Amino acid sequence: MEEKVMPVDVPDGVWVLDTGASNHMTGMPSALTQIDTSVRGTVKFGDGSSVRIRGMGSVVMQDRFEGHKVLTEVYYIPELRSNIVSLGQLEEKGFKYVGEKGRLCVYDQEHTLLISAPRVGNRLYLAKFGLTPPVCLLAQSDDKSWNWHARFGHLNFRSLSNLSDKSMVEGLPSIRKVDRVCDGCVLGKQHRKPFPQVSSFRAEKVLDLVHADLCGQITPKSIGGASYFLLVVDDHSRYMWVEMLKTKDQALECFKRITLRAENESGGKLKAIRTDRGDLTGQKMQKFRLLMDRKSAIELSKNPVYHERSKHIDTRYHYIRECVSNGIAEVDHVSTDRQLADILTKPLGRIKFLEMRQLLGVSDVCHD
Repeated sequence: MEEKVMPVDVPDGVWVLDTGASNHMTGMPSALTQIDTSVRGTVKFGDGSSVRIRGMGSVVMQDRFEGHKVLTEVYYIPELRSNIVSLGQLEEKGFKYVGEKGRLCVYDQEHTLLISAPRVGNRLYLAKFGLTPPVCLLAQSDDKSWNWHARFGHLNFRSLSNLSDKSMVEGLPSIRKVDRVCDGCVLGKQHRKPFPQVSSFRAEKVLDLVHADLCGQITPKSIGGASYFLLVVDDHSRYMWVEMLKTKDQALECFKRITLRAENESGGKLKAIRTDRGDLTGQKMQKFRLLMDRKSAIELSKNPVYHERSKHIDTRYHYIRECVSNGIAEVDHVSTDRQLADILTKPLGRIKFLEMRQLLGVSDVCHD
């Protein structure tokens, strides 16, 4: 069966989202910033023709919140009559695209909508970008609400609106409600408890407690080729041992030698060691799966952006988010009815308790 496909003219400033293109391309030099003319090469099309690459640059787009998004590694090809966005190149950089109901949506690494393109004739997805020159938005802003927010030392917008409505400040314009969260306010309200000046515990004898930490990978390497060093500190005497290591898996044997030497010199025995996450074994933490019944908690663990309602969370509680970012933890959703942790954290009815206990594999060994 042969299907008749009509070509579609692409207007100026419109970009074609293409799954078959190997790279972003444009023929408009005005759309690019910082063009590197040393980049050369050729691009071959499906009909066998080829054109020369005359440089590579970046395209700065403005989103609906007046923020800037950058499309990098865009080829400049003067002979090209269409602007092409390579979906494969975006996906390679961690972007995600979804097509449904006649529209193709592209999301960045933070799951924020970047491009929304409708399907037009010839089954093409076309998007018109609001191109803008790169400027520092902290230094230049046309939004009066944000300007007055900064002038009053990041005073909240509700209070600014009250000052304006009640004419409490001469010259203050009407402040509209702003739905976005100020990043500076959120970061400024992040807090952690101060480090104690004096430890609440101090070992009474040598080797009652030692602290150990494996540091590295160090760049550049030492003269002897070492990329790590092991630091061991006695809690009582504050005596320190430092050993240089070429590989991380040497840490355990090195620590054994330090312990043996210290025990021979002091005449005592090591009682306790304090370290973080088993660095001395030289093994990476095993990947684990965490099931949650709250979708908001899952989004907080996967999204590195600080939310308005999470701005007061102490930074020490961000461990799960770090594990997800490092690929150690995998967070999935489970319905509340199947959340086995509830049997340990909530008072359950008898029927629900027996159901959860059975799912855990716990059997009743006491018989009436």
